[in-house]
Amino acid sequence: MGVELLLLAVPNEYSYKRKYVEEQGDKIKVLLLGHSHIANGVDPALLGDSAFNMAISGRAHHYDAVLAERYIPRLKNLKCVIWPLGYNFQYHSYIYPCTFRMIRQIDANYQCMYEKYMGISYEPLIPYRHWPEVIYSTGNLGMRFFTKNVEDKINCTPLGYQKILLAGRSNDWQ
Repeated sequence: MGVELLLLAVPNEYSYKRKYVEEQGDKIKVLLLGHSHIANGVDPALLGDSAFNMAISGRAHHYDAVLAERYIPRLKNLKCVIWPLGYNFQYHSYIYPCTFRMIRQIDANYQCMYEKYMGISYEPLIPYRHWPEVIYSTGNLGMRFFTKNVEDKINCTPLGYQKILLAGRSNDWQ
């Protein structure tokens, strides 16, 4: 239980993006929601006009809908929302080969991170079921304790953009 409470104090992508929108919401004119196509594909710094990228890789539309309901009415200067609604995105649909156990582990990871850091439960009848990050998260928990660079801890730029690091990939990656 102590490790879980310590993890709450260490910033991560989910907690950072929630805190940014809640504290800097009056400045946001363009809000980006969605999955990796937006998180890794649209740099808000290039959009100018006070944009923030709240997208997170692997995010299902359920979470975007809850975030839109929660934050759009609060963002008084909001002019535009970029949200890829037309793409029926299921983050486990392209993992091949994939076992049922792998899908459940990925689902539990996202459910954990959204419940714990964004206050969104995917299963409203059983709230906080996936809250223990030590049990359900597939992320590198220790890295957040020992990494000094805040941008590395939160896995994004201050405006929420997730850089794709191509340097460490092999020449035959696809």
